Amino acid sequence: MDVQELLQKRKPTALANGDEIIKLHFQYTRAKDKLFLWAKDRFRLHEKAVCDIGSGYGHYLVHFGPGSFGLDISSKHIEFARSLGLTVYQKDFMEDDLSDLPKADFVWTSATIEHLDSAHIFLRRIYNILSDDGILLLESPVRPVTPLFRHLPGLRSLYEEHGDHVNFFTPDIFDWHFKRTGFKLQESFRWSVPLTNKLRLKNPALTRHFPLSLFTDAYFAVCRKDPDWNYPTRSLRLKAENLKGYIYKDGTF
Repeated sequence: MDVQELLQKRKPTALANGDEIIKLHFQYTRAKDKLFLWAKDRFRLHEKAVCDIGSGYGHYLVHFGPGSFGLDISSKHIEFARSLGLTVYQKDFMEDDLSDLPKADFVWTSATIEHLDSAHIFLRRIYNILSDDGILLLESPVRPVTPLFRHLPGLRSLYEEHGDHVNFFTPDIFDWHFKRTGFKLQESFRWSVPLTNKLRLKNPALTRHFPLSLFTDAYFAVCRKDPDWNYPTRSLRLKAENLKGYIYKDGTF
């Protein structure tokens, strides 16, 4: 069923402000929405069992294949998504037990990791909910190419970040995090939110190319889970399927 047809069919069971939610989240006009639509087609996510972390009102989850499910902490988000017939679980991804969840072929996470206290534990928990050989699709803001943007009218916004961001990243930092959490990076690129909006691009990935790449402020990565991975020999940790994704070696403390 077409998404817009689904919204009309399910509208009577939506929240009181359902029209506002649909207008803001289900029109897919924002830059990150366009990146999502590109990734959905590229990886045929409409055929895949996808776990959507921070699934919100279900505006991305509604596009995924059979067996897909969303995780969100907000009661309002959960209520609206369920009114669309979507499978969603009310979970604090960083704190709650996830062992009751099914394994997913793909994990989709967008604009989330920069808000979290521990990027390492976040990625370790994602590792544990992926099936062997599963794929992580991650989108996040990154630091702009040059801090000079903060001094240039019209480009200053490239260097400003949401007030709730407690982590910052660069592609190199992400590469290191993936290696230390059990993922093999297959593809990654920087892209530009403001240029995607200003140029009205349907394919945000085009902004990875020079000279548009000079104005990139976001990042997209495709990572495959390595089921045979463990921490390096000199690490104090061993991988585990627990709340943190690791245990300390015997005798460490």
